[in-house]
Amino acid sequence: MKTVFRWLVVAVVCAGVIGGWWLAQPPMSQAQGGAAWTVSVFSNPDLAGSPLPFAAVTNSVNFSWGTGVPVINGVPVPGAPNDNFSVRFVTTTFFTAGNYRFTVQVDDGARLYVDGVLLINAWQAGLGLRTLQADYNFTVDGNHTITVEMFDTIDNATIIASWALSAGGLPGTPGVAGQAWSGEFFNGVDLAGPPIYTTTYPASGLNLNWGQGSPGGAVPADNFSARFMRTINVPSELAEGVYTFYARADDGFRFYVDNTLIFDQWDAFVNQTFTAPVTLLNGPHVLKFEYREFTMDALVFLTWSPPSAQNPVINPDASGAPVQATATPAPGQPDGQGGEAAPPPPAVGVRGMVMGNLRVRSGPSLRDPKIGLMPWGTEVDILGRDSGHAWYQVNFNGLVGWAYAPWIRLITGSFDALPYTDGTRPVFAPPPTQGVIAQAFGNMRIRSGPGFQYPKISKAQWGTRVQVLARSTNGLWIKVQHGDVVGWTYLNWYRIVQGDLGAVPVTDQ
Repeated sequence: MKTVFRWLVVAVVCAGVIGGWWLAQPPMSQAQGGAAWTVSVFSNPDLAGSPLPFAAVTNSVNFSWGTGVPVINGVPVPGAPNDNFSVRFVTTTFFTAGNYRFTVQVDDGARLYVDGVLLINAWQAGLGLRTLQADYNFTVDGNHTITVEMFDTIDNATIIASWALSAGGLPGTPGVAGQAWSGEFFNGVDLAGPPIYTTTYPASGLNLNWGQGSPGGAVPADNFSARFMRTINVPSELAEGVYTFYARADDGFRFYVDNTLIFDQWDAFVNQTFTAPVTLLNGPHVLKFEYREFTMDALVFLTWSPPSAQNPVINPDASGAPVQATATPAPGQPDGQGGEAAPPPPAVGVRGMVMGNLRVRSGPSLRDPKIGLMPWGTEVDILGRDSGHAWYQVNFNGLVGWAYAPWIRLITGSFDALPYTDGTRPVFAPPPTQGVIAQAFGNMRIRSGPGFQYPKISKAQWGTRVQVLARSTNGLWIKVQHGDVVGWTYLNWYRIVQGDLGAVPVTDQ
């Protein structure tokens, strides 16, 4: 009896120890790389019928198959065609409570569901590789099912899906200059396990120097890693073109733009500034900076120069030192040409903070001459905006001119309160319901004729729908009606959402 009792005691103790160890384990990471996805491949572009007899599980949805058959875990899917196929990926994984931004890159079409709720719906072909995003708020910790579906018709096939804690709303919201960086910190130097601390940083460059201390929360001073992400939108937040990115860290880091690796110093531990040119075209772009700290000092730095050769968001030496403004006559003072400078428009109660060393120009374009320079951190009165929503008219210590709007963060007043002070006004028309309808997926100029040589007469903002009246003989331009404006716009940045483009007449008039 004593022997039996001893064995019962041992069993209870062992069960308690094992149970305590099991309960103490952290839940599955919500990082997309930690999810196990089941894969189903269909030999048609509609996910129709039964999938091909191919069973696979993958650790991430990150595939670029080019023009070949889909390959999963290094194995070509038997029976899958090069084109006209579809794939479904499903995972159930743990999310800590918070607002998450889901990102999908696809060529041709994709959908993403969260617990059966359709969050991203881009089931269209022929638009090329594009980035799609949506936010979803998990109110409590728990497991959730994520489903990603894609299809390919012809040419290249790509599907990449990821998510990260988000700082707020979606990018590209009218009147919102930019979204903050989200920061996730991990225990250990390999971005493994669930985050132990999350926070946000201002929507500019990254200039974080923790020295030999902790970044915050439960993060240790040494042996931690972090992932910083934000989304920028071209052209509503930034200009289209070639940017120069500058980055460095102590210890290791990696930097990606749209999942393309730009800097890889993950194992180098060289505290020096690296530079690289990156082309940003119209659309949303995801910036991701991954960092690891082993011991001693810890710092992270990232900045960039826009294509107009303006000064970077933060000086590449991280100083952020102010630059003196160019002298110019104040209103009511001699202008050096026998007259007086024109008085500024009245203030409308809108103020902003300059997020870089920013040029002031005489008009709302890069072709207009520079008349001054506003230092980083300057607060200015904003007097108005241009029809393209890309420039603000500002009053900087009596200097009235135009500055590039994405580099100014509104701190007082409303974007919608700003008058149009460039002498024009864009058309804000109700969407058409009749005939052939196209939707813009860029901020598109409407011109007086079918060519870039014709003057701009209006603008269709991102997401605007217009009625298509005709198409050009070369097939590159469509004649549209946008409110009371009739003009020509470049077809490649539109998709037809109603009717048949072939049904409209062909003309260049």
